[in-house]
Amino acid sequence: MSTALSALTDPCSSYNDEEDNLYTEELTSGDFFGRHNESLQTLEDAYDEIKRTNQSKSVLVRGESGTGKTSLVLALRDTVVLRRKTGFFCMGKYSQDPEVGQDPYSAIMAAFSDLCDLVLQASDQKRVEDIKESLGSNGQYLARAVTNISPFLNEEPEFSISDMKDKYVLAKFKVACLTFLRAMSSNAHPVVLFLDDVQWIDAGSRELIEAFLQATSEIGNFMLIAAYREGEAKWVEDSISQCDQNSNANIDILLRNLDFGALNKMISSKFPYSSSSHIYPFSKLIYSRTQGNPYYASELIRAIERENCSAQFGGSFVINEAVIKNTLKMEQKIS
Repeated sequence: MSTALSALTDPCSSYNDEEDNLYTEELTSGDFFGRHNESLQTLEDAYDEIKRTNQSKSVLVRGESGTGKTSLVLALRDTVVLRRKTGFFCMGKYSQDPEVGQDPYSAIMAAFSDLCDLVLQASDQKRVEDIKESLGSNGQYLARAVTNISPFLNEEPEFSISDMKDKYVLAKFKVACLTFLRAMSSNAHPVVLFLDDVQWIDAGSRELIEAFLQATSEIGNFMLIAAYREGEAKWVEDSISQCDQNSNANIDILLRNLDFGALNKMISSKFPYSSSSHIYPFSKLIYSRTQGNPYYASELIRAIERENCSAQFGGSFVINEAVIKNTLKMEQKIS
């Protein structure tokens, strides 16, 4: 079976959650369409607000596989880090892959490690000393978990990560994490902490996130973003409603598949040398098979491009009558 025929039969057969962010790059060169664009604006407005008010926000980004949850938040990273150059963006990702495995707190500690790197890259020794002073003796409780935190420590740790089973050490560890975030966040550099695929979170990380949610008003200049598959991490929603009575500090973004108009616009953007008379019927074919799921549409289009590699104009793929006819023939084979 050809790659395109296989994709038409089951466009999501090769789907991997780690590829959830690829459709933006592949199809739209960084642009978003339809409600996805509105969602990005919501995130950017929320970031501007925490910088303006020195407050904090909790953001949930949920949706089915392939709807672009990761893509959306990484677009915020580009805004914060590349274009405005004002904030620190750090992230960690959970996994269900048994070969990858994950230690308790792994995604959060990976994000903290990124945050240490960002602060050190700024070459602001006064900031480093201020953070070291803020952490004080609590910093030692992060030393075994955050690989590059040593420049911010006043003393060597007196315990190992296995001691986290001790209730006293665990309580100190949670305090140290909150102190770390408070020390790292500032009006000049708000911190965005993005935790992806929290439907696969470990129990320890879940407790830590709940502690973050309870203390967001105390941290300041901080945005916590949790992304997950719709319906698979309701505990996050419950925790937010229980921990934070200020509804203005919470944002809930539900990403759905693109409607036909948005998908058609996205495909038009991908193929600028194709006429609208060819784009429209092609978009209808893609929509009929993918229901507007951005990742599935991306996979299907790539397969069709490979199947019709002769349809080139100036080095760019062009949707023409031959491409549409070939795709229709494949549709008939599986109807």
